[in-house]
This record gives sequence, C-alpha cells and structure tokens, in this order.
Amino acid sequence: MTRHLTPGPTREPLAPLRRVVLGILLVAVDLNIGRLDVLLDPVGYLVLASGVRSLVPLHQGFGWARGAALVGVVTSTVGLLLRHVDPSTGAVVESPWTSLADTVLEAVVVVALCTALLARSGAPGVLGPARVLRWMLPAVSLAGGLLGLVAVLMVEDTTLSVPTSTLLGGGALALAVPAVVLLVAGIVLGIWFLVVLWRASREPDASRATRAAMIPG
Repeated sequence: MTRHLTPGPTREPLAPLRRVVLGILLVAVDLNIGRLDVLLDPVGYLVLASGVRSLVPLHQGFGWARGAALVGVVTSTVGLLLRHVDPSTGAVVESPWTSLADTVLEAVVVVALCTALLARSGAPGVLGPARVLRWMLPAVSLAGGLLGLVAVLMVEDTTLSVPTSTLLGGGALALAVPAVVLLVAGIVLGIWFLVVLWRASREPDASRATRAAMIPG
C-alpha cells in the first residue's frame, strides 16, 4: 500500500544562483570614486564564479558560465589598470577594448546560464523567460557594445582629414539614438534576467518533492 503525504519543504538545488545574482550586480553597477570603481568588477566575477561552482555537475552550461567568469576576472583587472581620468572633463575613461571583451563574456554567461536553466528548471516562470533572454539579451548587449566602440574609434581617429566637429555631427552623434535605445533595452532585459535567476534559485527539487509525496507502507 502506498500512503500519499503532503510533501514538506524540499531543498533548493539552484540556491547558489543567488550568489550569481550578487556577482552580476557587482559587475554591472559602477560606483566610481576618482579613477577607482568601489564595486570592483573582478570581485563580482569571482563571486559569480563561486556561485556556479557547485552547480557545474548539474549541467555543462554552468561550467561555461564559470569559465567565462574566470576569464572576466582577468579582463576586468586589465580594464581597471587602463582606466584613467580625463583631465578636461574629469570623467573616468575606460578602454573600449576591455569593455567590449567584458560585454562578450557577459553574453557567454547569459547564454550558458539560460541554457542550463532550460535543462534543469521545471517552472514556467523560468523556462519561458529563459528561452527569450538566452539570445535577446546577448544580442542587445553586443549591439550596444559594438556601437559604443565604433563611436569611440570615430572620435579618436586622428588620421582622418575630417574635422572632429564634423565627425561628431555626422557620425558619432548619429549613433546616440540607437545607443540609448539599446542601453535602455539592455537594462530592462538585464533586470528581467536577474529576476529569472532569483526565481530559479528558489525552485524546489521537483524530483525530491515527488519522492516525498509517495512513501510505500
């Protein structure tokens, strides 16, 4: 005879994703004091890597995310060393190349994590958004990063005979509107991604819950 019991609390196998959310926030948010980013990106990448470390056996996507995060520790450290303050504006200037590298690595993390969620999660509130975000968020981020790089190179290209004011008027500023649109879209999609990760981290082990509900007697 089999007794049907109401399952009690079950463990949350994807709970380490909460640390991943913290790591992504540390990487995404800049808090500058002079040329120093108080929320150091390398620390954020380390937190992200430590968050997915225990999840690697569950799906290879978590391994890819961890590998990208570890590479991000290196690229973001180089980026910190190359940062400087523009004396004319007082603004902190970052290398466009390390910024683009970080964008690519962040896209790899998103694709890898969403792929793993699609394989491991059973919640509709996670699966549906993960399908959309897996490609949309990286596409928006990469497009924005490339636009930013093109704008910087157009302004800094001193080999052109066209005056800088003409470049700004006809080139770099022409990219401002799509860049702002991509920036806003990236922020919205990024917040959605963090919400999805948080939901997945609270998802109970469905197989464990099923076993607990059916106890032979």
